[in-house]
Amino acid sequence: EELKNLSADDLKEQDINCITLVERLFYELKFLAETGKHLDEESWTLCSGSRDSDGGVPYVGWGPDDGKVDIYWGYADYRGGGIRGRVAVS
Repeated sequence: EELKNLSADDLKEQDINCITLVERLFYELKFLAETGKHLDEESWTLCSGSRDSDGGVPYVGWGPDDGKVDIYWGYADYRGGGIRGRVAVS
């Protein structure tokens, strides 16, 4: 909740180390196995630890309509109330 409305660029500027796409997908599997539920049923994870060659970042969330974990790519400066970074644990 504390990282709500921060873009990937904001997180980088504030030196907040967030998870990558691969880490988010592994976390989904672990969470599902432990709880029987999906992460991000109400919001999306901004995986600002990953970038494509144009600087875009992936967003990951549970799609109840299609019953899948969905991955979308967006601009690094995009902010939205339904998108949040997750701090990487080191």
